[in-house]
Amino acid sequence: MQKLRRDDDAWSPGLKEWARNERRPLGLLGAVAATGMAGLWIAVVPDKAAETSGLQELAIRWGHPACWALLALAGFLVSLDAPKRLRDIAAVAAAVLYAAFLTALLL
Repeated sequence: MQKLRRDDDAWSPGLKEWARNERRPLGLLGAVAATGMAGLWIAVVPDKAAETSGLQELAIRWGHPACWALLALAGFLVSLDAPKRLRDIAAVAAAVLYAAFLTALLL
C-alpha cells in the first residue's frame, strides 16, 4: 500500500485553485447561508429546552444559533480576507458552542 506524502492532496489541483480564487464569494455565500440557519435555529428550539434550566437550558436554547452565527462570522471574515487567526478563532468558537449544545441535549 502506498503511503500518502504530506504534499498529497485529496482535492484536484484545479478545484483547489478555483476555491482559492473564489474564496471571497464562497465565504460570503457561506456567511449568508449560516445567517439564515442562525435565524432558523432561534425560532426552532428543541423541546428539551423547556425541560431543563440553568446552563443546560442556555446551551440548548442558544448554543445552536450562536454556533451558526459564529460560522456566519467566519464566512464574512473569509469574504473580507481577514487574517487566518481571526477566521480560525470564529470557527473554533463555533465548534465549542456546538459541542456544548450537543452535550446539553444528550444529558
